[in-house]
Amino acid sequence: MIDIFIPYYGEVGYLRDTVRSVLAQTSPDWRLVILDDNPQDAEREAEIRSWLTGLGDERITYEHNERHLGVSGAFQRCIDRANASLVTILGCDDLLHPRYVELVLSGHRSVPQADAVQPRVDVIDDLGRSTRPLADRVKGFLEPHGPGIRVLAGEQLATSLLRGAWHYFPAVCWNRETLRRHGFRQGHETTPDLVLLLEIALEGGSFALLDEVAFSYRRHTASASSVNARNASRFDEECAVFDEFAERCRARGWRRAQRAASLHLTSRAHVLLEAVSAYRGGRRDIGDRLARLAVRRRAAKHPGATGADTTDPA
Repeated sequence: MIDIFIPYYGEVGYLRDTVRSVLAQTSPDWRLVILDDNPQDAEREAEIRSWLTGLGDERITYEHNERHLGVSGAFQRCIDRANASLVTILGCDDLLHPRYVELVLSGHRSVPQADAVQPRVDVIDDLGRSTRPLADRVKGFLEPHGPGIRVLAGEQLATSLLRGAWHYFPAVCWNRETLRRHGFRQGHETTPDLVLLLEIALEGGSFALLDEVAFSYRRHTASASSVNARNASRFDEECAVFDEFAERCRARGWRRAQRAASLHLTSRAHVLLEAVSAYRGGRRDIGDRLARLAVRRRAAKHPGATGADTTDPA
């Protein structure tokens, strides 16, 4: 059984499509919980409750948060509410393909030690049309390739993710006990999933990537990650994460992972693209801030250091 959670913030139309994609599963072994994080919108709450009641499916539960929890708080609420041994935290505008539940259940049976399992993902735009923007082409290049199930663990997993976060968080099916052991770091709005996966890697845990496409990730300009990229807060958060895990990987003796965190080349390239966009849009203050992040030099302790900080060559 899989508990599927939808932290809800967006448009009612997208939510309906997402719920319909869950109802279309070939496997009946799921429960769906919608956690509405819009506490001030009583009219929308009534609309959603009425529509869900009309579906007549007892596997679907709707809950309305009394106060706004934010991204990491809502994710943590999903963990606290989970009863099944496996958990998916689905985006409120993403779509499951009909075999999603069937595939991830099979993946967890095939790799029982896996802390997380993800099918391959395609990307759609606001209107549901297939799209392949640059960010997703880069993800496709960086993700592990090969037939069958690809399993990454420990330093290999950390290094791969620090070079470029190729995973798609809403598509991941997690081991519930792993989620409860680590939780989502509060206060992180764009990187809680990356932090969680890096914590799992440092623990020696594993991630299994399946070979079949079974999830559609919606990429549109109104997403939280896109907004944060434009106002630079996303990259401030990312830089702090890379600095932290560069040091933790250094302490572990994981030199490849440390170097990947120190360089974080794909993140720097993304920052530069956003800086150019900001300059073109006349937002020089944001462009200057982003440009500084792209060329920054991190103070870090290298292997063998005696306590004095040295300047990272990145």
